[in-house]
This record gives sequence, C-alpha cells and structure tokens, in this order.
Amino acid sequence: MKVCKNGLDKNILELFTAPFDDHDFFLHATHFVTVEQALATIGMLNPDFFEIDGYILWKNSQTRQYIEENRKIDEGKPRGFKERQRMEHFLNLFEIGGHFKKWEEWPPSLMDEDARYKKDIELMVIFAHQIEKYWRMALNRCFPDRKFEFEISADGLEGELGVCLTFWQAQ
Repeated sequence: MKVCKNGLDKNILELFTAPFDDHDFFLHATHFVTVEQALATIGMLNPDFFEIDGYILWKNSQTRQYIEENRKIDEGKPRGFKERQRMEHFLNLFEIGGHFKKWEEWPPSLMDEDARYKKDIELMVIFAHQIEKYWRMALNRCFPDRKFEFEISADGLEGELGVCLTFWQAQ
C-alpha cells in the first residue's frame, strides 16, 4: 500500500486541549469544529493578495488602510528594491496570537502556566508554517513570475510580540 502524506504530523493532536485518541484530524474536526469555523480557517489559508505600485500585499484591513492613507503621499517617489522589501515585510505581518480572540479551555490537569504557554507557542508556530505553505501556493499561483520569502518568529517581529509570520518579494 502506498500512503501519500500531505498534511500535519498527527502527533500534534497530543498538544490539543481536547483529547482525541484516534489521531485523525478529520474525525477531530468533525467532532469539535463547526462548519463555520472550518470555512473561516480555510478562508485564512486562502486570503486575497493584491499588487499595487509594485508591492505585493496580503489584503486585510491594515494594508487597505495604509495604502489609502499613504498612497497620495508616496506617489511618484522612486522606491528602491530594499525599501519595497522592508515595507512588504512590515505590511504583510500577521501576529498570530493577537488575532485569535478565543482560546481553548485548558484541562484542570494542566495547571502549570509555563507548560500551557509552551504548548500554545508550539501550536501557533505549527499553524504559522501551515499558513506559509498555503499562502506560498496562492502567491505563486497569482504572481508566477515573482519569488517570495517568508519569516516566522516565535519571538515577535516589527515590534509585535509572540508568534508572527510575514512575507516579501525576494530578489
């Protein structure tokens, strides 16, 4: 039998707060996740991207607002490649922990705050790598002539704290 593994290591289910013995993401999701939650997650993995003035940006409220406020100020100014990379690095930043408003209830058996924090960080880093995988595919599909670099940090980026992901155009 040939098995084609394309997803996550099923051992990360051991990090989840809701125990599930089968180590099967499909069964876990169908038991603990609503259809709305599943579709919202798919939407996060497949966002819109856009190009404006040579910048490739993740379409979100921050990038739209920044472009609206600053486009007229910067219009006509020559931009170097490094400046564009720096701006894309900043504007495409996704601070993962800060965007989630709902967190799992930890079981009483896991009272150690440090252990909880480490598990949360580990899960968010795994999530960030999955976002990179899907965003990279989408960016390559939308902009096949461009190359992109991603950065994931568990210690923050650009003044943001916690697990962050960003991307920019490579040379």
